[in-house]
Amino acid sequence: MIQLKRVVNIKCFEAQATVAVGRERPEFLAVAQLAYDLDRPINGQDILDELLGNCPDAMGRQVLKRCIDLGLLESLGQGDYAQLSWAGEQALAAGQVLVPEEGVWRFYTVDDPLISQHLLHAQRLETDRAQQVRNDNRKEAGKQTTFRSSAHPTPNLLKACLSDPAAISVADGQLLQVKALPHQGVNAPDSTLELTLEWTPQAQPQIKLTGVLSGIGKKAEQRIDATLSPAKTVAPSYEHLWKALAAFATSIDIETLDHWHERTGELILPSAFAELDAVARKVFNRDVAVPALKWDHFGTFQSTHLKAVSLVPADTPNASAWAQWLQWESIQDYVTPMQLIEMADAQRQLFPYHQPRLATPDELLARALNGERDHRSTFLLAPYDLGLWS
Repeated sequence: MIQLKRVVNIKCFEAQATVAVGRERPEFLAVAQLAYDLDRPINGQDILDELLGNCPDAMGRQVLKRCIDLGLLESLGQGDYAQLSWAGEQALAAGQVLVPEEGVWRFYTVDDPLISQHLLHAQRLETDRAQQVRNDNRKEAGKQTTFRSSAHPTPNLLKACLSDPAAISVADGQLLQVKALPHQGVNAPDSTLELTLEWTPQAQPQIKLTGVLSGIGKKAEQRIDATLSPAKTVAPSYEHLWKALAAFATSIDIETLDHWHERTGELILPSAFAELDAVARKVFNRDVAVPALKWDHFGTFQSTHLKAVSLVPADTPNASAWAQWLQWESIQDYVTPMQLIEMADAQRQLFPYHQPRLATPDELLARALNGERDHRSTFLLAPYDLGLWS
C-alpha cells in the first residue's frame, strides 16, 4: 500500500444561512424511485397511478412540483413532465432527501487539491448565542448600517460551496448542500485533520480524513474517520506512482525501474548487496524510506515508507556476492561436499534473473581453514577431519 499524509487546515465560520439537509423522506424517495424505474419523464398522473391510488388529480401535480422544488426531479418545461435529476440519483443512493433548513450554522470547510468537496460538515446551532446572532441579522437585513465589530465577511471558500453539489458530512454521513449565505458572519476557531492518500494495487485511490473537530452537536469534540474519493486523477496508475516514489527515495531512475517491471512483472527494486542488512538479504524485501516531498498539483506530503518492497540484485556481481553470503549463512549443521552442492543448487533458484557464481565445497572449506572461525567453520571442519571430504 502507498500511504501519503499531510495535515490540512479546516476553516470554521458561523452565519445565518439556508442549508439543505439530508432527511429520511420515503414519500419523496418513492417518486424518485418511480422515475428511475420507469426510465422516462413522469407526470402527476404517473404518480397517482403507481403510488397514490384513488386521489384527486391535483394531488399528483402537487407531489410532482414538490419533488421538483426539492431537486429530485428536473422539469422538462413542456407540459407537466419531469425527469430524475442528478441530485435525485444521489438521494436514492444515500437514502436521503435534501430538505432546506434556515438557521444559524457552523460551517467546516477545506481547500485541498485532493478533496473534491469544500464543505466537510455543517452544524446547526441552537444556543442562546446562535439565537442572538439570528435576531441581529434579521434586524440588520436590508439596512445600510455598520456591522458589529465581531462580524466578518463570508469567506470566498464558503461561498464556493453554493455552486458545489451536495456533500456527505465527514462527521455523521448526512447529505448537505449550502443554498443561501449572508454577506457576513462570525469566525470560529479553526481545526486540523490528517489527510491520508491510500492506494493499494488493483484498487482505486482513497482519501482518508482523521482527527478531531470541535463544536459538533452536544459534544465538545468529535473524532473524524472518513473516506473520500480523490478530487482528481492522482497518477496514471498505481505502478507509475510507486516508481515515482521509489525513484525519489533512491538513486535509481524510473527507466531502470521500468526495465525491471517489464522483465519481472513486479514492482521491484534493484539493489546493491552491500547496502542491504541481513534481514533484507534473507527475505528479499525491505521498507524504503521516502523523504517529505512536494508533488506538483497535489501539494506537500510528510515523509513515508514503501512497505516490504521486493528486491533483486542490481547486476550479476551483486547477485554473486548475495548468493555466496546466503550460501555461507545457510550452513547450520554438519555438511559434506555433496550436501553443499545440493545447497548451492537451491541458492541459485533464489536468483532467477541472474547466474550468480557460488563457492565450491573446496572454496568453502578453505574459508573455514583460513578465515575467521565461527560455528559454520566447525560444521565444515569436523566432517573434513573425519575424512568425509573426498
